[in-house]
Amino acid sequence: GLSPLEEGGDEEGGDDRQKKKDVLSYKTDDDVQLEQLKETLQDTPHVGKLVELTKTLDQARAVLTFLEACADRDKNGSNSNAAASSSPLASVLNGGKSATVSLTAARGRGKSAALGLCLAGAVSFGFKSVVVTAPEPENLVSVFQFLVEGLTALKYQEHYDYTLGYNYGSSSDGNGGGGGGEKAGRDNTKCIVSVTVHSGKGKKRQRQTVRYVRPRDADKMVGAELVAVDEAAAIPLPVVRQL
Repeated sequence: GLSPLEEGGDEEGGDDRQKKKDVLSYKTDDDVQLEQLKETLQDTPHVGKLVELTKTLDQARAVLTFLEACADRDKNGSNSNAAASSSPLASVLNGGKSATVSLTAARGRGKSAALGLCLAGAVSFGFKSVVVTAPEPENLVSVFQFLVEGLTALKYQEHYDYTLGYNYGSSSDGNGGGGGGEKAGRDNTKCIVSVTVHSGKGKKRQRQTVRYVRPRDADKMVGAELVAVDEAAAIPLPVVRQL
């Protein structure tokens, strides 16, 4: 049989193991609040699945703020007599205005991931034309990654519900990996530059696009309902102002 030490050890050894277990399972107040927020929103259409993908409370709040504004836009858009939007961001998204909303945080805090999830939410709320810009297409790898993850969480299926467009970066097959309209950036890396979503059938079939446009090509952004800028600090200020 096992000796008392092997079965659980003396009382002091047991206390040490419990302390280690407590350290491993420790959660901050933000962790607890994030879990509670996810649990509260888990059954909310459009929102719950996207907030579930966030990793920090700040990230979840940023995504939720944007999605709530989208919901207000969607609600007010279907009711011409609707009361004023409940948030300034919703008022901006509700049309007729042009305004800028900024998301700031230290490097590595998940801004690009949050932006990608927000864009998935914009698609689910019916935005038809969304433009994303950054100095180079390679800067948007995380944005498009989380846009696709968000669409997947919302039950969109690649090829059936949406298609991906790629830049003309180098690829192992030597064919350039085409499919998108933007050439590769400085690193010559193949990456996603557009997502085209198809919904409905027959005459009711609609097309929604999220596409990359270079900052200097502001004329190609005309008509976009939403323009998202990532890595804005790396874009010359006069160009940012033009956007």
